[in-house]
Amino acid sequence: MRRDAAIVAAAGNAVRGFVVATALVAAACAVHAAAAPAAPAGRTTPIPAPQIRTLGNGLTVAVFPDARLPIVQIQLLVPAGSMDEAPGQSGLASLTARMLSQGTTSRTAATYATAVEALGGSVGGSASREYTVVNGAFMASDFEAGLELLTDAVVHPVFDEDQLRAVKEQMTSSLAASHRSPAAVGDELLWAGAFAGHPYARSPVGSARAIPALTLSQVRAFHRERYRPDRALLAIAGDVIPDRAFQTATELLGDWGGRAPSAPPPPPPPAPAAGWRIRIVDAPGLPRAELRLGAPGPSRAAPDRIALEVAAEALNAAAGDRGPQMRVSALKDGGLVSLSLTVPVDSVGAAAQSLRATLARRASDPPAEAALAAARKRLAHGYPLAFETRGLRIAQWMGAAFAGLPAGALADYPARVEAVRPAEAAAAMAHWVPAGRLVLIAIGPAERLRAQLAPLGAVEIVLPEAAVEEALSSPSTDATPPTDAQRARGRELARKMIAAHGGLERLKGIKDSTLEGDVLMIAGAQQFPGRIVQVRKEPGRFLLSTELSILKTVQVLDGEHGWSQAGAIDPKIEDQDSLGLAGLKAGFRSDLHHLLLTAADSSARVAWRGRERVEEREADVLEVVAADGDRRVLFLDPASHLVLAMEQGEGGHSARRIYSDVRAVNGLQWPFHEERLLDGQPAMTLTLKRVVFNTGVSDQVFHRPGGATYGRRRPR
Repeated sequence: MRRDAAIVAAAGNAVRGFVVATALVAAACAVHAAAAPAAPAGRTTPIPAPQIRTLGNGLTVAVFPDARLPIVQIQLLVPAGSMDEAPGQSGLASLTARMLSQGTTSRTAATYATAVEALGGSVGGSASREYTVVNGAFMASDFEAGLELLTDAVVHPVFDEDQLRAVKEQMTSSLAASHRSPAAVGDELLWAGAFAGHPYARSPVGSARAIPALTLSQVRAFHRERYRPDRALLAIAGDVIPDRAFQTATELLGDWGGRAPSAPPPPPPPAPAAGWRIRIVDAPGLPRAELRLGAPGPSRAAPDRIALEVAAEALNAAAGDRGPQMRVSALKDGGLVSLSLTVPVDSVGAAAQSLRATLARRASDPPAEAALAAARKRLAHGYPLAFETRGLRIAQWMGAAFAGLPAGALADYPARVEAVRPAEAAAAMAHWVPAGRLVLIAIGPAERLRAQLAPLGAVEIVLPEAAVEEALSSPSTDATPPTDAQRARGRELARKMIAAHGGLERLKGIKDSTLEGDVLMIAGAQQFPGRIVQVRKEPGRFLLSTELSILKTVQVLDGEHGWSQAGAIDPKIEDQDSLGLAGLKAGFRSDLHHLLLTAADSSARVAWRGRERVEEREADVLEVVAADGDRRVLFLDPASHLVLAMEQGEGGHSARRIYSDVRAVNGLQWPFHEERLLDGQPAMTLTLKRVVFNTGVSDQVFHRPGGATYGRRRPR
C-alpha cells in the first residue's frame, strides 16, 4: 500500500507539474497580450497583506495564507546581486545562485535532486541586479520537508569543481542565446550606457569574457560574505497555518548566522550629459532597426515615481502599438526610464527626431486631463493583476520590502495613481526624461544609421560580444515587426499548410473531436505511463482526462467556467481558478485543428521568419499572432508543408510540441505522436490510438458532475 501511495503521489506531481507549467506559459502570454487594455471597470480585488515576524538573527519572515490549493510557494531573498560583484567578476552572482542546489554538506548533487523530485517539488535560484531569490514550490503536506531542502541549499552548499564547470557552460550557452535577440541586446546596452561607471550597469547574466574565468574560491567567498540572514527576506505563500510556518522557519533558519558586509549605498546615478550619447550596434543584415532611448530614472521610493508611471502610460496609449513604448524600471536606489521602438532602417533619423520633439513637448505641456484620466484608470484597475497568483504576491512584497517602502505602500498604489494631476505628470517627465540629455542605442546597419543619427550627437559604433546579426539564425525568437515581404510569404505558406492538412473547408467543418491514446509523463528521472483522453466541442468546451497508475485527473473547461477532479479514493470536485482556466483555454486552442484555423483567420498576423532546424530537419518558421495577441510559432516541412512542431513562449519560458506519425483521418492529415518539451526539457510523450470528429458530443460531458453550480463566477 505504501508503494502504491508513493506511485500515486509521484504520478500526481508529474501531472500537476506539467499542467501548472503549461498554464504559467499561457498566463504569461495572456497578461502580455492584455497589458494595454484596461481591466474590467469596478475591479476591487484587495491587496493581500502578510503576517510578518523577524527572527533573532534578523531574518524577516512573511506568511501569506491561501488555502485555495494544497500548494506552498517559498521565496528567500538575499542581497547578493550583480551590483555586489567585484570588477572583473561579471556573472558571479548568477553563477553562485545556480550552484546552490548542486550538492550540500549532507547531500550530493544527485541525492539532492532525488530528494526534491521525491516531493514533486522544485528548488532554483536566480540573480538580478540587486539581489538573488531562491524559489521553492511544494505540496502543502510537504512544507516542512520542502523548506528544509531549500534551507540546506542556501545555508550549507558544497561548491564542487565539476559542477562549477558544468554551470559555467550552461551560463555561456544561455548568454549566447540572449545575444541573438536584438531587443535583449538593446535593453542591456541601454542599462550599460545610462549607468556607465555605476553598479547598475552590470548585467545580471554576466559577460562572455568574464564567466569562463570565474573561480571556485570566488564563488565561495561571494556566498560566505553575501548569503547572510540580517538583510534577507523569507516569504511563504499557500495552504499553511502561519504559526506553523513561523515555527518551521525558526527551527530551520533561526541558527543561520553572520552578517552581510555593511557597504555604503551606491553612488547616485550619473547625471545625463548634454546632448545625446549614441551607440550603434552594427547589424548589417537587420531589415528593421531596434532603438532604445533612456536615462537614469526614479527609485521605488521616489516621490514622483508614480506620476512618471502615469505619464508613461498616457504616452504609450497615445503612441499606439507601433509607436514608442515607455517603461519605468524602478529599483531600490535608482532606476531606468526607457523608450523602445522598432522602425525601418531608413526611417531611424526621422523617428529619433520625432521622439525627441514628443518628449520635449510632454515635459513642457501637461497632458490633457482626459488622456491622463484614462491612463490612471488603466493603471489602477489593472493593478490587482499583479497579485493574482501566490508567486506574484510574494514578488510584489519582496520588491517593496527590499526597497524599504512603508507597510501600506502596495495597498495605497491605486489611490496614489488616481491622485496624479497633469502638472505633476509633466514635471516628472521634465525631471526624469530630459529630451536633450539621453542615451540612444540603435541596432542595425551602422553605415546607414550613422548619417541619420550624427546630427543628434556624438556617434559610437560598437560590436557586441555575440554579433546581433545572429538573431537572424534563430527566426523562432525574432520579435521584430515583420516586413511586408515576410507577411506575404507567411500567407502563402499558411495556405499551402492548410491545403496539405486537408483544406479549410474540412477544418471549418469540425464541430467536435475526441482524441484517445497512451501518455508518458516525465518528471526528471521519473516516468509515469498512462492513458489520456481529450474532448473538444465548439465553442470553448474542453475535457482533459489523464489516468496514471491508479490516479485519475479530470480537468474541464465549460465556456467561461471550469472544474477539476483528482484522486484515487473519493476524489473531490473543485472550481478552476484563473490560472487553471488560462491553461485550459490555451489547451483548447493548442490542437492542430485550432492552430490551422488561427493561421487561416484574416485578423491574425502571419509571417515567414526564415528557416530553422527542428529535430535535425530544416523547417520553415511561420509566426502566427492571433487577434488577441496570442503568439504561436509553427515549423513546416519545406516540401510537404505539414506541421513538424509548434512552440509557444513568453517571459523566458517556452512550450514546444514535436509532431510525427501523420495519418489520414476523414481527409485530414493528423499527427498520432507528440513529444512535448518545457523550456527544452522532455515533459511528456503522447501516442494516439483513436482520433474521431463530429460524433455529436453532448454538452453534458462538460458540465459539473451532480448538477452542482460553480462556487463563484470565474474570472474572464
